[in-house]
Amino acid sequence: MIGITVDMPYELLSGDYSGLNYTTLRGIRNDFRKMLGPQQSRYVLHLCRPVLRHWMEMEALIDPGFLPGYFSDPSRFLRGVWIPAGLPETDPQREIKANIDAIKAGLKSPQQVILERGDDPETVLDELADWKSMCADRDLDFSEAVQNASTALANNPAALDQEPGSDGDRRLRSIK
Repeated sequence: MIGITVDMPYELLSGDYSGLNYTTLRGIRNDFRKMLGPQQSRYVLHLCRPVLRHWMEMEALIDPGFLPGYFSDPSRFLRGVWIPAGLPETDPQREIKANIDAIKAGLKSPQQVILERGDDPETVLDELADWKSMCADRDLDFSEAVQNASTALANNPAALDQEPGSDGDRRLRSIK
């Protein structure tokens, strides 16, 4: 009854995922994310933007040099993207692979994937640049290891359950 009252799926409220497969859980989470969209938009419109406008006006009044030209055109200072909190992946392997495929197919941009996770694309790029710089300072190179990482077994969970030397193992080798 609490889930119905607060308009939240029972599984997400209770953390009881017993008996659910990946597809069902993914559907529940996607529906919940869609339900949150209008609420997040109202929150930004009625709370975040007014607070930001008031704060910017106070800053411009206190130190006019901080935001030169604010009062002649405040809209250029108030533009921005409000990034809602992202939900962690239900199955990171599947979802990350699906996002990579969508980017390769031109259906999504890397920025869109990063925003959906609740992160700022510029921050992610800064962090990647810092990582590369730290690796270079220590003469470390992980690029080849990442490029050569195989996802063959990860994409075929049935292959992970096979015992070495079993009939399924021979079939798996013949497929390769």
